Amino acid sequence: MQLSSILCRAQEAHHHAVARAATLDNVRLVANVAAAAWAKEGAAAVRRENPDRGHADRS
Repeated sequence: MQLSSILCRAQEAHHHAVARAATLDNVRLVANVAAAAWAKEGAAAVRRENPDRGHADRS
C-alpha cells in the first residue's frame, strides 16, 4: 500500500507535536526521528502523486 502525501504530512505534524510536548529526552528524540521519516516518505509520496513535478524539461 502506498501512503498519500496528506497522510504522511499529518503523521509528520503529529510526531513534531509529540516531540514539542515531551519532557523526556529519549521520547523527544524518537518523535523527531519519526517526524523525519514521515517527511521523507511524504516527499516520496509527492513524487509518486506528481511524477512531472520538478522535471518540466523531460519529454
